[in-house]
Amino acid sequence: MSKYTSLAALGVAITLALLGSPPARAYPTLEGPTGLLIMPTAGTVPAGLSEVELTYADFEDRTEFPVLNYLYGGPKFEVGAGWLRWDPDVGDTENGYNLHAKYAWLPETETAPGLSLGLSFQDISNVSSKFSIYVAGSKLLTRQVEEREGAFLGHVTLGWESWEPDAAGAASEDDFVANLGLEYRMTLVNGNALSIFAEYEFDNDVRGESIWAVGVRYQFTPQISAQAGAGQDGLWFIGVRYTLALGE
Repeated sequence: MSKYTSLAALGVAITLALLGSPPARAYPTLEGPTGLLIMPTAGTVPAGLSEVELTYADFEDRTEFPVLNYLYGGPKFEVGAGWLRWDPDVGDTENGYNLHAKYAWLPETETAPGLSLGLSFQDISNVSSKFSIYVAGSKLLTRQVEEREGAFLGHVTLGWESWEPDAAGAASEDDFVANLGLEYRMTLVNGNALSIFAEYEFDNDVRGESIWAVGVRYQFTPQISAQAGAGQDGLWFIGVRYTLALGE
């Protein structure tokens, strides 16, 4: 599938979603758990809600489309699964999947961040597999005084990752991983929510380098949100998320 065909398909999906329906909630990362683009945060899908996310991501050496994630929120936890097509510039297109779970361990207070514990597993056929375990903290840094004022949130994630390549003779890697994120959320005059974020992952043996990403998310309706942004090594992405109540 060409990049232009992929983008056309995503555009149709976004248009149909907006035609199907008139406070921004947790948004899945590329690998599934709720968070920013790369890093999980302490937020979880609200209890009784499900979320479906479709994303197109273009990297320097590959395209990932579709990236399709599903999440379900329960009391103090979320679970999810995802599927993607991995299309490298050189080599065969492969399929991948992810499984993940997150537990909301401690709620945020006036003086302390909310903390969540999570684990995830991703496998891309004939490429690699990765297992992650982490603790994520999120804290409101400024208070929203007026109705239309925005607020800053800070995010920190610390974890351990193990990466196993499928290529014969290739060495596996494991290392501690640390991420920082800053997010600005506000409600616009029309009542829709806007979020702008930036994130940074420190250099580690699994990635082989430090990485960054920036993005914006916009809530069109209580059910429909979209995101777009850019990142390290020519990355750019666009996606749409649909939220539904259990039983819909």
